[in-house]
Amino acid sequence: MNTSMHSYQLDDREMDKSFLNYIPVLCRISVHVDEQLQPDQVIIVLLSNGAKYKGKIVHVNLIPMKNIAIGEMEVVRVGR
Repeated sequence: MNTSMHSYQLDDREMDKSFLNYIPVLCRISVHVDEQLQPDQVIIVLLSNGAKYKGKIVHVNLIPMKNIAIGEMEVVRVGR
């Protein structure tokens, strides 16, 4: 079982602002096909300036393509 925490960096300041205000943000992602991303999973979210926060996956939708999967996930900030 993989116990490492996934991370994702937001694209711009608009996404940062929404995330910091506990508003879910929709992100395009590509991951190795074996990676397991699921709703309610806690991940590290890096703002566009590199600051780190904990986030929770609200929704994930991936399409497998050979060794990678592409799609989108919705994340929301957790904690204070």
